[in-house]
Amino acid sequence: MASKRVEVLEIEMGHFKADLEEKMTTLSENVEGKFMALEEMMKKLLEGQARGRASGGKRRR
Repeated sequence: MASKRVEVLEIEMGHFKADLEEKMTTLSENVEGKFMALEEMMKKLLEGQARGRASGGKRRR
């Protein structure tokens, strides 16, 4: 009886681990995507600032 309970718990832990790994992978992909988008926005901002300075534009404070 106790061995059956241990077996059931091991199976449930395996399912829990698999679900957790899947969720962590999804979360990691989402965060990575957001950082990539942020990086692109920062590049565009810096490029815009560099163009403004190169064309003699005033800096904002």
